[in-house]
Amino acid sequence: MVLAISANLLAKDPPESLQKAAQTKLEASLQTLSELRERIRNERLPLAEQLRALELEVTQKQEQWEGLQTKANPYQESLSSLENSIAQRQSAALQQSQQLDAFLHFFKSTLPISEVKGTADLFDQWRQALAQPSQTELARDKPRFDLLQAALDRLKITEIPLLFPGDAVLPQGLLASGQLTRIGPLTYFLTDDGDMGGWITEDGLQARLIPFGGESTAMINDFIKGKSNHLPIALSPELFSSPTHPILSLFKHLSKGGVWIIPILVLGVIAGFIAILKLVQLYRIHRPNAPTLETIFQHIDAKDSNRSQRALEQLKGPVKDLMLLGYRRQNSPQDHIQDEMETYLSHYQPQLERWLPFLALTAAVAPLLGLLGTVSGMIKTFQGITIYGTGEAAPLASGISEALITTELGLLVAIPALILHALINRKVHGHLAYMEDIAAQWLNRAQPIKELRT
Repeated sequence: MVLAISANLLAKDPPESLQKAAQTKLEASLQTLSELRERIRNERLPLAEQLRALELEVTQKQEQWEGLQTKANPYQESLSSLENSIAQRQSAALQQSQQLDAFLHFFKSTLPISEVKGTADLFDQWRQALAQPSQTELARDKPRFDLLQAALDRLKITEIPLLFPGDAVLPQGLLASGQLTRIGPLTYFLTDDGDMGGWITEDGLQARLIPFGGESTAMINDFIKGKSNHLPIALSPELFSSPTHPILSLFKHLSKGGVWIIPILVLGVIAGFIAILKLVQLYRIHRPNAPTLETIFQHIDAKDSNRSQRALEQLKGPVKDLMLLGYRRQNSPQDHIQDEMETYLSHYQPQLERWLPFLALTAAVAPLLGLLGTVSGMIKTFQGITIYGTGEAAPLASGISEALITTELGLLVAIPALILHALINRKVHGHLAYMEDIAAQWLNRAQPIKELRT
């Protein structure tokens, strides 16, 4: 309480020393503020002038930038135009390269097999250049132009005898090297030793030799060596057969289908044999008409055993067996006779339907085997494309032939098998219905004999 009273007294009457100290600090602060205001007043004008100078410099720089940009616009437009021109030229060059590749593929496909050997290295280099993705178009142009030059050189000399080295398959099946001479559509060949000469025909992937006699071979030799201007001409049917549309025998045609032809042919032969047997079996079944059956039933109802027996013995096949079964059981209850006849028909039905499922199996499996051969042939075709490219049709022919021939043969086997199965199945069910009608007529012979179903 004493302390509180002292604090109040001091607050009401502060000491004189404290007042002086506060007065001194206030005067110092006022002096500092006055100095700062004076300093700001003195520095404001130079700073304003410096700001105006910087703003003027910025304005000048902007005007310079706009001027430079105006000068650069034509160059930018020219650069864009050059870039567009370069892109157009690159696109045109790519199209020209593609057109040149298409021409070289065509040139390769139309080049006679006897002349392939002379350009084989060039075609290999061109194919390798196309197969390497890292190769630039410029690097691919050299093999392209080399092949183009070879094509142009060949065009220049088509009107004169064309001499070049090559290979041919001799009649013995051996591959021999020699010299080839092309005059128009005819090509002559002479082995390196000069012992065999003759005409050349295109056969698959090799040139095949049709030999001449000794005098004609000597004439070809003299022509190649420049000693004579004459060549032999012999009319041979083999020379005038079209290499692109050969008339193939059935065996040669089927042999192009590959390994899947064998199961299709086996199925077709077995199905045909079964169909013939079933048709013969069905058409040999004897069917008595309604008057004959009426006469038999009249004899039976008249208790004329001799005539009934003779009439039944004149019948043939399963109808005779069914009628004799009813005749021998005629004194039995009708339910027993019905059971006996149903048992006979249930045993007779599998005999008629035997081997019919194989015809249905053939009709279903043959197209699938043909499809399998198609897939196999297309695989060979794509493998050939990988090796030879798309421009060479001859190496791809075997895969395409296998793909098409197996499909063709599969359908040729399946369609008749399906038709025969439907026809024979209808005949079987018709005959079973006929037998059921006879059994019904026997059990109900008190009624008039109806015309039986066929």
